[in-house]
Amino acid sequence: MEKEHPLVYMNEAEWNSNIESHEQISEAIDSLKVNSELTYNPTFFEGREIYQTLLFCTEESDSMYQNKFPELDFVRWHTYSLDVIPMGGSKANGIEQLVRHLGIELKDVYAFGDGLNDIEMLKYIPNSIAMGNGHEEAKKVAKYVTKHVGDDGILHGLKMVGLLK
Repeated sequence: MEKEHPLVYMNEAEWNSNIESHEQISEAIDSLKVNSELTYNPTFFEGREIYQTLLFCTEESDSMYQNKFPELDFVRWHTYSLDVIPMGGSKANGIEQLVRHLGIELKDVYAFGDGLNDIEMLKYIPNSIAMGNGHEEAKKVAKYVTKHVGDDGILHGLKMVGLLK
């Protein structure tokens, strides 16, 4: 594509970028606080199953990608990044399939979320919990809002919904 925005391809074990380094990638990935090493491999997607791709651009480019690739969904999770997933793929869809496979009731499912990429899941799960530091839209659709993640938000949320005492 003419814009040449950076991409990160992920499978079950690796994160690989199509560019050696980029400030937007560093800022967004660092915000996740994950222990995955980002490797430069621009052809990583070839011949491999890719679980997710991250596209790095600002909001002004969102509609361009959505129009050019209608078979994909682009969900913004960071100022500089979008999740790129197959159309109709989502955390809610994955949970729905897992619940069906396990034969459990949705009322027994709990989910935590904090970002725009969690909104569909938070709407779908009856016992949804948004992090106190989460995006305002995520907090609006969740059944519960817990404390900031850095203030034991998960622990507080588990107690809030009665899963822990």
